[in-house]
Amino acid sequence: DVLISGTVELPAPMYSELPSQWAEVQAKGEVWAQTRRQLVAETPLVAGTKVLDGEVERRWGITVMDKDINIFGNSSIYSTKCDKIKTVRPCILPGGIELPISLWWEDSCAYSLVPFEVENDAARILMEGQLMQYLIEMLGKNAEVLSSQCATTTDEDVLRVTLTAICLEEIGQDRDVQPLELPPVELN
Repeated sequence: DVLISGTVELPAPMYSELPSQWAEVQAKGEVWAQTRRQLVAETPLVAGTKVLDGEVERRWGITVMDKDINIFGNSSIYSTKCDKIKTVRPCILPGGIELPISLWWEDSCAYSLVPFEVENDAARILMEGQLMQYLIEMLGKNAEVLSSQCATTTDEDVLRVTLTAICLEEIGQDRDVQPLELPPVELN
């Protein structure tokens, strides 16, 4: 619905038989409303945490003209889950000229996932803060949170936090309007 319009009726002069005229002018205003927002976040109560299964292995290689050459004998395909961190050092001559050759090494370590129970209160407090921060960012600077409350439920190993907030926000939106087209007026 249009609450503020730039289409204005210009009445005909008094004692005239001319019809009213219409004009398009700039209209500006604000429309404020009290709104209700509801946001939900959830997290599993049991998460997997990494436990290292051995020593960190370092593997070396060089890159020549964008092609990797492994210096080590093993392949880089692992049968288990592992973290890999690759460090690359380019060859730079004095004066800053970089050659198309670089030395690299890759540190890898296999790990397994072990179930870890999430602390309910810590997770709830974290999610409540994140939901409120998200709400404030979503509303922007032309709004404010008047009141809020959080409800927490647990369903099948999932912790769910629901934030319900009453907000005051400007809901008006600018909209381009096509000029009003009226039929031509016949003067007698």
